Amino acid sequence: INGENARQLSKPGGRYRVPKVTIDGQKIILMGYDGNGRPQVYEMDYNGENVVQKTNLEAGAGLPSVSPDNKLITFSTSSGADVFVMNMDGSSQTQLTNFAGDDWGAVFMYQVAAK
Repeated sequence: INGENARQLSKPGGRYRVPKVTIDGQKIILMGYDGNGRPQVYEMDYNGENVVQKTNLEAGAGLPSVSPDNKLITFSTSSGADVFVMNMDGSSQTQLTNFAGDDWGAVFMYQVAAK
């Protein structure tokens, strides 16, 4: 947290962006590019191992955000046209918006109670 001991987690050439760490610190959810050059949502272990593609949308997917209970991921299509939500395992991808214009950058909002 103090910036010491920095190390690269992603493999060279992966083109990963906008990482989000799960609340428990065990997974990193991020945007990467599939074999067709489309952005998609990926998951990797906290140490950079076990990279798994979570989406496979023709329109691409990006800007992921993780729910505070580590159960859901929200993301936008790469064009920013629509917002989706899915289970952490990538199942039940559901479109949440269908408005004219851009709908991007959805995040989960939460507040931690003071002790």
